[in-house]
Amino acid sequence: MKLLAVFLLPFVGSFLLISPASFGEDDFSFEERDAKKLGGILKKIIDAKIIDDRTEEAKQLGDWTKILDGIKEKKNIKDLMKYPDQFYRIKEWAIDKTDKVIKSKAGKGFQESEFTDEAGGSQAYSYMISIPKGYKPDAEKRFPVLIYLHSKTKVKSKDKKRVLKEIRAELTGFFDEKNPACKVIYENAIIIAPVGPLSGRKNKNVTDAAVDWDKLEWGRMSAFTAVRVFTEKMVFDRGRVFVIGKEKDGLSAFKYATWYPSLFAGAIAVDAPLSPLFTQNAGDMELVYISSEANDAEQAKAAAAWAEGLTGNDGGPKATFVDGGGKDAANLSESGLAAIKSLLERPPKPTAPSKIVLKSISLEYSSSGWLQVLVMNNTNTMKDGDEDVPSATAEVDKASNTIDIKTNRVGSLRIFLNDKIVDMDRPIVINLNGKTRWEGTKERNLLSMLDMMFTNLAGNYDIYTNFIEIEEEDI
Repeated sequence: MKLLAVFLLPFVGSFLLISPASFGEDDFSFEERDAKKLGGILKKIIDAKIIDDRTEEAKQLGDWTKILDGIKEKKNIKDLMKYPDQFYRIKEWAIDKTDKVIKSKAGKGFQESEFTDEAGGSQAYSYMISIPKGYKPDAEKRFPVLIYLHSKTKVKSKDKKRVLKEIRAELTGFFDEKNPACKVIYENAIIIAPVGPLSGRKNKNVTDAAVDWDKLEWGRMSAFTAVRVFTEKMVFDRGRVFVIGKEKDGLSAFKYATWYPSLFAGAIAVDAPLSPLFTQNAGDMELVYISSEANDAEQAKAAAAWAEGLTGNDGGPKATFVDGGGKDAANLSESGLAAIKSLLERPPKPTAPSKIVLKSISLEYSSSGWLQVLVMNNTNTMKDGDEDVPSATAEVDKASNTIDIKTNRVGSLRIFLNDKIVDMDRPIVINLNGKTRWEGTKERNLLSMLDMMFTNLAGNYDIYTNFIEIEEEDI
């Protein structure tokens, strides 16, 4: 269960960063020398937290604070935490930019590797990854990420080489390196395919496992490990993370995007059935449905109607239907590949949206952006798609520094804060279901920021400097 904390629960160790959509939004910017130095110390702070060495943590924190105080005095800035995007830069420097394994794979097509979850019983999860030749962790350019859900239904640990060979064949067939349209995708996106639990150095006795991307084991656990690879080992465009699958795995791709809207900016499904599908959390993301010549006619017709119906919704997801997108689900045409390329090139999804709509029947996926539902009521008999599910809609009015929230069947909430969401120098008002439930100031807190960074409390790898909880008795 610990492995799922990357999305579902706070996870000790899932601390490394994401990159901002832009470094030019703030009127303050760390000098690269300072960002690099602070990032190096932050890495030591995190390492001390992992082994619970509080003496070393306090020492490194003192050094970190001393440098920040010097910058504040030099720049005449009261509080550097007012600029959360700048702390992305510091977090990026906390990544080991000399990681030889990652650097050695750039520009070499799909390569196999494995990620060992030390906190989760030393379980090793294999993955395939393609890194653009132009990937440089210390450059300003940030590549989008595309997670590919393979269609293999059985992963056999005792036959690891054959399994990896088959999945590589599926990937290189779908993304044909000889096709110029595919080459453009290779050169402009990080593509990662979770494989599943295979026998690694520390898990030689793993039993054979059926892969179902919707289920906890070994589907989501494996997929979320792939997410940890690029969040903990790489720099990437945090506002452009996508997931793709074909046929039944395409439906899983759409589900991932709507279950975890804080992470994904969109999803692609090829020849996928669309029932049941829950899209209330899709927000402003883009969902692309590619229908090949081999797709079932009734399924294609239903998908076209679904896409047309979604796109006109105010504040809802944008859905695109691509007809004749390939010979079959494994062989896309120029139009199908062009749709993938177009999605990868979309503007980054904002990390601090002014409006959030969250609907869920499970605390496993109860976060969206800076809003997190902590308690839900009467969900035992509910299923995705039901009308009267637990929900929370939150909207920020920056002029009045007010957050208005409306809830249904929600017991308690957590609202994460930074200066991209509200002005933390002014009193904050939180109205809940028409009544003011919280009013006052909330200081930016360095220790809270570091703890949330370390535990990934919000589940979305963003930077927050404090939070407010509205308890059940106040709702």
